[in-house]
Amino acid sequence: MRTIDELDLILTLLRKHELPISPILEYAINEKKEELEENSDEVLNHLYETDVTKEQTNIEAGQEIILTRELIEAARTPNGGFTKSQLAAVGVEWPPAPDWIEQKEGMLITKSQLEQFNKIQYVATNKVTKRKR
Repeated sequence: MRTIDELDLILTLLRKHELPISPILEYAINEKKEELEENSDEVLNHLYETDVTKEQTNIEAGQEIILTRELIEAARTPNGGFTKSQLAAVGVEWPPAPDWIEQKEGMLITKSQLEQFNKIQYVATNKVTKRKR
């Protein structure tokens, strides 16, 4: 429970049980709530601005790239699909969910992740199938 919620709860309980509330206590609680609300807005705005600025800086510096549908489609194998290692590069578990493209579209990835995603690597298996005679 957040501090603001706790302060609200104190006032609610005091009123619910018809306990006497001194004007000084009520004023102090309301002052503290206002202070916390102002600080929480400032903190949220600062965090949002910092995150946006950091992301924008990384994109502008070419350190991160927005994964677009075009980039996804361009990485398809000659058979039209994706390899397990390609999907792992962008955090998709195998087997992929049917909507994985929609989930990952717009995601920020590093250049190295994009290189791995574009790398089509087939793993040779030593499976020998037996023919029935």
